[in-house]
Amino acid sequence: MDNINFYKERLNNIGIKYQTVRHQPVLTMKNSHLLKGITVVKNMVIKNKALDQYIMIMLMADKKIDFKKIARTLNTSRSSLRFATEAELAEDLNVLSGFVSPLVVMPNQYPIIFLADPKLASCSRLGFHVGRNDETVVISYSDLKEYSQYINIVLKEIMV
Repeated sequence: MDNINFYKERLNNIGIKYQTVRHQPVLTMKNSHLLKGITVVKNMVIKNKALDQYIMIMLMADKKIDFKKIARTLNTSRSSLRFATEAELAEDLNVLSGFVSPLVVMPNQYPIIFLADPKLASCSRLGFHVGRNDETVVISYSDLKEYSQYINIVLKEIMV
């Protein structure tokens, strides 16, 4: 996790324009409304135990995950899905709990897919915390899709 800023190099290599917004620490998603004009994205990682695969769920800050819907979408059972542990996040995905973001996932490090709430597609300024709670990186949804393709991770839209 010492290389948390590598995403900037990736974004620059792809040609994706991003904005870094510094602000007072946002310690919970309940405080994300303080970032005016930015749709702060809640990112959570679950694990499909049956496939030994991670799934990063991206949704609006005020939304909750519906495990039953996700299980149906993935054609698996609800009981095969669970939140990734802090140890799994650190060891397998190189991220800290509380700072999960599609921008800091290492490609091909461990099987992972991205599932995004389709409502995010209509938002022009998506905000992601990347290793800090006082800094938000802002990109568009189309740039998120381009970024996902660049790192060879499937991004699917599903109602979560």
